[in-house]
Amino acid sequence: MLGNSFASSVLALSHMLHIPTADDIRSEIAALEYKTEQKILLIAYDKYERAQQNNEAFEWHIKVGAHVDHVEHLDELAESIDAHGSLHFRWTNEYYAWDTSVYPGDGHISRAVMDFGPTRPWLPRPTFKNGIFIGQEDFSHKRHFEHFLYEEASQLSINSTGSMVLSIPFSLRLPCNFDFTSFPNDENKCKMGFQMIDQLDVSFDRDAEISDLTSAMPNRRVGEFSYRFDIEHGRSWLAFDRFFGGSSYNMHEYVFEFVLKRASSSRYFYCLNLPLLCCALLTTFSLISPVRVALISLAVSLTCWIFTVITMSEMIPASSDGAPWIVIMAAMVLTQLIVVCLTKFSLAMASRYFLNRPRSTLIVPILNRRIVSKYKFVL
Repeated sequence: MLGNSFASSVLALSHMLHIPTADDIRSEIAALEYKTEQKILLIAYDKYERAQQNNEAFEWHIKVGAHVDHVEHLDELAESIDAHGSLHFRWTNEYYAWDTSVYPGDGHISRAVMDFGPTRPWLPRPTFKNGIFIGQEDFSHKRHFEHFLYEEASQLSINSTGSMVLSIPFSLRLPCNFDFTSFPNDENKCKMGFQMIDQLDVSFDRDAEISDLTSAMPNRRVGEFSYRFDIEHGRSWLAFDRFFGGSSYNMHEYVFEFVLKRASSSRYFYCLNLPLLCCALLTTFSLISPVRVALISLAVSLTCWIFTVITMSEMIPASSDGAPWIVIMAAMVLTQLIVVCLTKFSLAMASRYFLNRPRSTLIVPILNRRIVSKYKFVL
């Protein structure tokens, strides 16, 4: 209580004496940096320093790429995924370049698009394409499917050379073509389409540096196993003209196609090869061990078999043809049990034969001892 009153009194005294606090200092520094950046952009784009830019007569060449950060849900029945990531555009606007010798240390400006104010340059405004042709059907979002391009959260970075990078985050439901018949080496394709309408003459190309897609996607059917996103190809932008209200607009469409590959895991190896290991151990212990040890090995091996069957039934997706795996494993278990029973029966019959034989003695002259051989096998 005393500490709170003391802190309040100190804060009131600082306000009376106009002593800046740490938050005030940080706010002043941020405001100064913002004013400096605005000044740089205004001077760089000053019409007296260089000619005014004519957007309509200027040809833009933009590189585009996508990055998937997280996949929240995978729907096998609807063949779709809920993906979160960013769409990136990279281009060069020479009218926004400035001299770093005049402003040392300010060779890069990175802020939210909404913070640029009057100095904000021209930016591409893509929209998510609702219908995408994949496989034999035209995938279209239903009304309850939510898909967003967070333009208000877009980040714009400008270098002193005029190079610009625009990053637009998105949360989209993407169509896929799932095929689990080759589990666990299955490859599934997903597509993501965007379109943009503008009056500018813009040409697009894929940016290999931006399109570095690596994502760990949890799947409910595979537990901690993950998928890996690999970009296969990006179809070129399809440009064509459309007329709205007597004006000509350029319509551009772009489609990313990704391949989802199941990440390699040592657990796959153990789960698929554990039955063979159990068979080898079971056969070995059954042949060279007494009855008690053989029964223990049999119980342990059967437990491993049951655990393996349960694990593989959870690993194999519902849409895959997983029945043959379980059938093969059951046949292997039955065969192993038959082999063990026949082995134990043959050993029992042989031991009875040896036990019924009379004992024989052998006199060794050198040692002058009598050796009695006992044909007895312990089971």
